[in-house]
Amino acid sequence: MLAYVAGVVAHPAYAQRFLEELQVPGVRVPLTADRVLWNEAVRLGREVLWLHTTVSDTSTRRQADLKDRRDCRRSADQGLW
Repeated sequence: MLAYVAGVVAHPAYAQRFLEELQVPGVRVPLTADRVLWNEAVRLGREVLWLHTTVSDTSTRRQADLKDRRDCRRSADQGLW
């Protein structure tokens, strides 16, 4: 569940889609019944969690962040969000 939440809230489309709702305090995370979408969010979330808990070298983190952003944009372009 944590990986799903991390994947959803870290995705650029989350902030774009819920911009107005995010002005009100409190995090709201949409749940999906779509198994493919759930698994993709969990995959992205695991990467986000890994980046924040494992990668300590700044240059390695920057490279990993850039790769993750490209993957997120690719997912958004494919209509996953």
